[in-house]
Amino acid sequence: MKYLITLFSFILLSNAVQASKKPDDVVHLTADVWCPYTCADTDPNLGLMTEVAQKAYAEVGIQSQYVSSSWNRAISAVKTGTHDILLGSNKEQGSDFELFTDYFMYDVTVFAVLSDSNIAISKPSDLTKYRTGKVEEYDYDETGVWEPYIQEHPNVLEVTSVRGEEHLLDLLKRGRIEVAVMNRDVETYYASQKQLKKVRAIEPNISSKLYLGFNRSERGLMLREKFREGLKALIKKDQLAPIYEKYQIPMPEFDIK
Repeated sequence: MKYLITLFSFILLSNAVQASKKPDDVVHLTADVWCPYTCADTDPNLGLMTEVAQKAYAEVGIQSQYVSSSWNRAISAVKTGTHDILLGSNKEQGSDFELFTDYFMYDVTVFAVLSDSNIAISKPSDLTKYRTGKVEEYDYDETGVWEPYIQEHPNVLEVTSVRGEEHLLDLLKRGRIEVAVMNRDVETYYASQKQLKKVRAIEPNISSKLYLGFNRSERGLMLREKFREGLKALIKKDQLAPIYEKYQIPMPEFDIK
């Protein structure tokens, strides 16, 4: 056991050393596939947060490399320094990452159901009446009001974040589940992509803010400040709003100083 602990410590130290040796003119971004925020690294449109990050860094002469993976793997990659930035971090992860001070959008949770169903969910306990699908790697409610009923649901089908909420809509369409717990913008995006006209969304009062999460290191702090400079340049050139318009997501009022 002692050997394993020593070996694990060596691996973490090696990762930290590798992170410190990365060139300053290249930044490594990562997230899971969560269109329209962060899409697959093979897609022609990489997603709102990915594009904002890439274009902000381009303004200050820094190239971007984006890799999509599972959510847990993306979190681990930024914690260990393999990658620099987690796209779509929330305040619950603030102890693990250096968050950029301004948020990028609200993560609003909805319950997607078939339009012709008589499903009604007005309070957390109502959710337990229906076979429900969720992404196993996600937390949904920072307030904790709905979270226990989602995470400890007695009749839940969990999917990984590799296909995530896209898969949930397929399960809903095929009748495998009655309710899909998902993000409002993601539900709208995939319902449109798949031309799912028989899906409606029930919107409870569940939301949180999404940020960029930087690796906790001198390099991470440097990249956070470089991102701030690049974002200011995009705003000054009126090049930020068009990215939000492209993905049809409301842009928050950034307070960049």
